[in-house]
Amino acid sequence: NSTNNSNITTRASSGSSVISLSSISLNYTIRNSCQNGTQLVDSDRQCGECGAGHYGRDGICSECPLGTYSYLPGAVQCVTCPTGTWTATEGAQALSQCQESCEVKRVDNGVVVPSPGTMVISSANVSLTCNTNYNTVKGVTASFPCTQPLQCFSKCTLPQLEEDLEKSYLSIGRGFSPGDTIEHGASISIKCINDEEEKPNHVTMTCNNGTPLRSETCSSVGRIFKRSVVLLLSIITVMIHISY
Repeated sequence: NSTNNSNITTRASSGSSVISLSSISLNYTIRNSCQNGTQLVDSDRQCGECGAGHYGRDGICSECPLGTYSYLPGAVQCVTCPTGTWTATEGAQALSQCQESCEVKRVDNGVVVPSPGTMVISSANVSLTCNTNYNTVKGVTASFPCTQPLQCFSKCTLPQLEEDLEKSYLSIGRGFSPGDTIEHGASISIKCINDEEEKPNHVTMTCNNGTPLRSETCSSVGRIFKRSVVLLLSIITVMIHISY
């Protein structure tokens, strides 16, 4: 604050008379700053207390940061929430706004927002975006509660088909070819040949975190039986020739 004293001399003329006013001392104060816990609030340069949910430093009121609160006006600093709790927003005004906390975890092969190590309330959602050739259980990018274990799963590569299978995969909406990838949890059908009934049947494969898919499951009982019979007949034929 600064004080200024001024002497003002004024002359007023009326006809031939002169009225002289001299050495009138004026005292006034110019306020430059406010005490901690307050800030300038109006054009008269008056200081007022910071409201609840705020604290005042160097004549400026600011919201209480995340993880803190202030319940009284004119606070110089905010109160830290108890261990294991956090606030959902800045400017908390009561202890009751300190809720169970959760620390955002790092996820392999993915990017989490907010960044790993950030504290949030346990009911808050975090966003996970997986790297190329990985996906969450909900797709490449999805939101999950902070408390839920998060993982980016590897996609699966479709194997080459056996020679005696039709050269195509079946899937709703589009066709796939050997070498294409499908997401974790996705299922796809192979159109197989049933040797006994001579008509197609379907074998379903499900991607499980990059585990190699095996098209050998398409081998039908009929085809295996026929191969066994052919082998047995061959053995019998050889034994007959040997006996002669």
